[in-house]
Amino acid sequence: MTDIMPTSNIHFSVKLSISYAFDWVVLIIALVVSVVVGNLTPNKRAFSLVNPYISYPFKGDTISIASAAILSLIVPAVIIAGVVLVFVPGGTVPKNTPRTLIWRRKIWELHVGLLGLALSFVSTFFFVQCMKNLLGKPRPNMLSRCEPDVANAMKYLVAGYANSLADGRLYSADICQQRDSAKLNEGFRAFPSGHSSISAAGLVYLTLFLASKLAVNIPFVPPSMKWRHEAFPSRSGEYEPSRSSSPMTDNGRDPQIQSQRRQAAGAPLYLLVLVIVPFALAVYINCSRWFDYEHDGFDIIFAFLMGTVAAYYSFRFYHLPIAGGAGWAWRPRTHDRAFWAGVGKLGYVGNTGENHHAAAAATDRTQFSILASRGRITAS
Repeated sequence: MTDIMPTSNIHFSVKLSISYAFDWVVLIIALVVSVVVGNLTPNKRAFSLVNPYISYPFKGDTISIASAAILSLIVPAVIIAGVVLVFVPGGTVPKNTPRTLIWRRKIWELHVGLLGLALSFVSTFFFVQCMKNLLGKPRPNMLSRCEPDVANAMKYLVAGYANSLADGRLYSADICQQRDSAKLNEGFRAFPSGHSSISAAGLVYLTLFLASKLAVNIPFVPPSMKWRHEAFPSRSGEYEPSRSSSPMTDNGRDPQIQSQRRQAAGAPLYLLVLVIVPFALAVYINCSRWFDYEHDGFDIIFAFLMGTVAAYYSFRFYHLPIAGGAGWAWRPRTHDRAFWAGVGKLGYVGNTGENHHAAAAATDRTQFSILASRGRITAS
């Protein structure tokens, strides 16, 4: 009897689990590389001793990089977990749905919610760390960090002529007498802003996630087929046919056009406020880099855009559009495309996958029923 029990689902689960575990391994490796790169000595661009844009005082960080990381990664992760555990899969679940199926959906939504957050944060952090070290742009407070040896400045001249005007001379970083190498090295990591980029990567992602789960979007006319957005459409037994035609009434009016305004409405403002709070926090972190004299405007804006692009891409990589996705994440990859789809194949959902295994399981159950029936007949 045990020989005919289906085993394909086990293979599917193990292979797919390994596939997604490997995704986490890739992100962890990228994070470690980013940290290592961040500890390397950066390039140091030559500078002028009379440049007012790098002559601001050194005053320290209002929000440390550790605090920014906690606010941009740990806090969003906790909020995502709480939202998923409380609100997913929502009110569309039929009463007879097994609890195991509900928890599977919760775990999947939690997994891709955190995976998207990690992808946004790590990818942004990696590129920012590399760019900082490659470009070696001085911060606005670099001269305060540097403590230049003005008396012997001519020994460190790298551009301009010795008898030229002072503002035409450029000096190497060797002129700096700062004994704290970490403080000096940070003085040449102005572009792009690390605080600004990771705050956007984590907090803008959280904004998108909350907007999706709380259904905060610009009102739109939803698709007519209700079953597309339910948690478990195959179990609901409901189907609303598509209204592709729009018959005219006796008075010549189109009832579908007339009722369009009744098909959507704006979300309550308190939900909009909840969605905007992470974005507002990211803006504050960005502003702090300006009044702390750590970055100029271009450093901050460029970094914020980097993080925002990463956040949007990472969110859409695992989630349906906010406007038409009803708050759901995309489904898992199918077993036959767990690691690679291959050339000539569209996407990571194949024709085999779980449908193949469902068919195999159904066949096994049929065979088992036949054998069981024969056993009963023989026994009688």
